[in-house]
Amino acid sequence: MTESSTTTAAGNEHGRHNETAVDLDGGVHDGAYSAGFDREEVADLLADRPNAEERRVALRKLNDDQLDLLGEFVDGFETRREFLEWCQEAAVLSLGELPGEWFVERAFSGLDMSTLLVSDVRYRWAENSDRDVLAVSAARDARRGVAALDLLPAFARAHKRLRWNATEYVNDRDDSFQPDPEEQRHPAMRPGLTVLHQNQAWALARLFDGFDGPDALLSWCHTLIQSSFAEVDSGLARRFYAETHTRDMLLGETDDDREEVRFFRESVGAKYLLPAFSRAAQEVGERAGELAEQEKESMSYPKMG
Repeated sequence: MTESSTTTAAGNEHGRHNETAVDLDGGVHDGAYSAGFDREEVADLLADRPNAEERRVALRKLNDDQLDLLGEFVDGFETRREFLEWCQEAAVLSLGELPGEWFVERAFSGLDMSTLLVSDVRYRWAENSDRDVLAVSAARDARRGVAALDLLPAFARAHKRLRWNATEYVNDRDDSFQPDPEEQRHPAMRPGLTVLHQNQAWALARLFDGFDGPDALLSWCHTLIQSSFAEVDSGLARRFYAETHTRDMLLGETDDDREEVRFFRESVGAKYLLPAFSRAAQEVGERAGELAEQEKESMSYPKMG
């Protein structure tokens, strides 16, 4: 989300600190797209989709999860930490097609963070003055523009990679099992992605909260091998221990104020973890097996004999 793309997506510079918008015919309105992600509007749109029986259910499950992710992005984030947590989930649900570098660029850009955040924290990211921060409605429209430019293409690439690996369920006399997309718990019906997501989310949360001591930090570094599918920099632990300031910030053994410690830990997560997590999602998504789930009450079992 560069300065030019943000401005274009928002409309123009007149969107700054101006909650009204101008129609093409010159009339003023409250902002056709200024509300949050309208889930009711989306539900109405999808209500009359063809009621055809899903054959590649994994694709439908992935599509539904990505739509939820899209709504969260358009709504915006209260804090930088919340955005980074969203990035980790986005890495999994895009099957790594949203690259780690995209997350890093967003997390360290004042313009981008002031557009992504919806709380008053966004004003801290102003490069010169509060006037550099987009108005709420303009920022939300900018996020819609970024979703169209960056998120949807990444989601499409994920579907393209998965489409022929997704099991096609075709009923016949010997196999009447047809999975219900609503009953599937795992991203793209792949339990391996759920395990990866849970491990990554835990690792990120532990980093943000800090560590009780050097052994906890060392053990956490070891867990990154699993949560990153061995994609994390093998020298990361050495860097943490070699750099005294870094180690002190992660352990909380510093006189720096809490905001500086929080920002530092978030920056470590953005720079060193998210790119590795994205690569891990790409690897796991490529090879993970599919599991179709069904309510136990509706399952039929063959008779013995």
